[in-house]
Amino acid sequence: MTSNKTFAVIDTVSPVATFGIYKGSQAIYFTSISFPKRMLGELGSFLDRTFARTPRLVENLDMVCVAVGPGSFSGSRIGVACAKALSFSLDAEIIGFDHQEALLHRASTLAYAKSKFFILTDARRGQAHILSSQYLENETLLLGTKSATVDISQAIQLVQNTSGDAIIVGDLAREIYASLDSRPGITLGDSFLNLLDPSMLGLYLEELDRQSVAGDVREIFVRYSRPYEARANFEKAFNAPELNE
Repeated sequence: MTSNKTFAVIDTVSPVATFGIYKGSQAIYFTSISFPKRMLGELGSFLDRTFARTPRLVENLDMVCVAVGPGSFSGSRIGVACAKALSFSLDAEIIGFDHQEALLHRASTLAYAKSKFFILTDARRGQAHILSSQYLENETLLLGTKSATVDISQAIQLVQNTSGDAIIVGDLAREIYASLDSRPGITLGDSFLNLLDPSMLGLYLEELDRQSVAGDVREIFVRYSRPYEARANFEKAFNAPELNE
């Protein structure tokens, strides 16, 4: 359980890149920047600053949690590489998580129990990353499902055809909402649900660990907006059995 662990969080796939050190669900150190390219270029500086402020916690790091997408391709690669380096040098466990699922957990925690949520974010080139909520019998959000990448027209249909009421959030939510036919029960969520915050991210990772459904970064690396030549080379480099022996 993360409640007894010290862990680092790296998320370089979204419009706001984040890095933090947690003790259980409590954020000990957390920094974010709304210019991801700067975060990518200065990640070493952020790590040095973190290590200087929390040396004892870093030395005893139990786990490294890294966002593997969906989002920036370069951000995903750099975040995973950084996480693997920390894991190797500090002998810490490493897991991957879906950025959209972390947003979904925040929205469901802050809103009504068992509300149906759709997280919709821009995948560019006329596509959207989409993830909807599912709940366990005790009304706990089911974790471990991964977001999908679809054409925006398909995302609109998925929301339009959902049964019952639903709340849509994310940076594409307003555009999708405006494109829906007159469909009662679909609500546009507050914009503050579009971004992670330190306390909710810690709670999400704690629940992710509790449900034992975190992704292994040896198998999950990057969520793509569409197939692309570097994908095969990248996955071959990291996943080929002969290279992992």
